[in-house]
Amino acid sequence: MNNKFRRTAAVFAAILAATMVASGCADKKNKNESSEEIILKLPLEFNYNQNSDSDELNAADPTGSGAQNGGYVVVTEPNGQPVTEYINVTDANGEPVTQIVEVTNASGEVEKDASGQPVTKVVEVTEAAEKTEAGGSSYSAKIDSANIQWVDISTGKDFVFNDNFFTVYFKVKDTAADGVYDIKITEPSFSSIVNGGTVVVADKIMDGKVFISTDAEEQPSVPDSGFTMYTDYIACKQGDEIQLSFNMKNNPGIVGMNFWFEYDKNALEIVRGRASGDYAEIANADFHENPQNTEAKK
Repeated sequence: MNNKFRRTAAVFAAILAATMVASGCADKKNKNESSEEIILKLPLEFNYNQNSDSDELNAADPTGSGAQNGGYVVVTEPNGQPVTEYINVTDANGEPVTQIVEVTNASGEVEKDASGQPVTKVVEVTEAAEKTEAGGSSYSAKIDSANIQWVDISTGKDFVFNDNFFTVYFKVKDTAADGVYDIKITEPSFSSIVNGGTVVVADKIMDGKVFISTDAEEQPSVPDSGFTMYTDYIACKQGDEIQLSFNMKNNPGIVGMNFWFEYDKNALEIVRGRASGDYAEIANADFHENPQNTEAKK
């Protein structure tokens, strides 16, 4: 967890604590008809393109090849044709299969014994196959992170919204390698105003995937019961701009959320993010500006 993540998590934790206190004050206001107005809002924020310079050596290779994934590549001749090698044939028990063959001399003639019968010997059976070797992919992921956070207890009640609630626009880089790229949700936090402030834990978190010029998988089914946060599966090709949504199902009602997601910036570049679906009516915001560029202008 980097320092920026720690700071954001700490700020959000403080806001949630304030939520509990403020919601208690709101209850007191209703009982005593106090003129004091309790308002606490953290407008929807989207921080992205943090320009991380660290390669994630443990990140999955999206190209699906390489020795680290147990993969092998075919050895080829300079003309591109596969190299052929001969390997021993084994039986179901892993023992070499043998056969009896006639012995020949240097001239290719069958040798005979003293009685004129062909000389034979037992040899292991072999078969031709394409030569392979452990493949070492040269791909190195560069994982960056983005943060979405929001709190609003100004109405004194929880907000219920489902389906897509935030959409991120990615530019697929022309240089992106064909493969499958994970969009991984990390450290999701939610809160409710119920009982003076309650932490809400999602029953299931489902990450997303971007399939660049490769066969796309079918998106897993979202459970019918329980609070689930899930992310789109998107098929695309190099040069495309795609819209990937974060979604909720069976949202019990919340007043705050804070989560990060990770993506491979060697293949994907965030160009925009916005509130979407019913949530856009609650916290309408559209983030066209790269925050890094904004900082540079100050």
